[in-house]
Amino acid sequence: MKEKCDGPCIILYTSEYCLWCDTMMSMLRDILEGIGFNGVIQEVDIAQTGDITSIPTINLCGKRIIRIQDEMTMRNEVFKVILMSCFHSTTQST
Repeated sequence: MKEKCDGPCIILYTSEYCLWCDTMMSMLRDILEGIGFNGVIQEVDIAQTGDITSIPTINLCGKRIIRIQDEMTMRNEVFKVILMSCFHSTTQST
């Protein structure tokens, strides 16, 4: 996994037609708020991109996770990201 983020480290790609995007956003927020980080998720509509074809898609510091995942998998992936230096250079702990 690359250690450099070009912008926000956590990006959730969505669409108005996505059935699972709200669930994924809620899960990510719950995980992050549970460890003291708020407002660090950037939401991007796939209509603004040219390379995202499956939703929800999450970009975690360069690692792309496609489709909804179980909470334990997402928790583990988020913990890996918050240990990376790029995460702390683009966010502030609350």
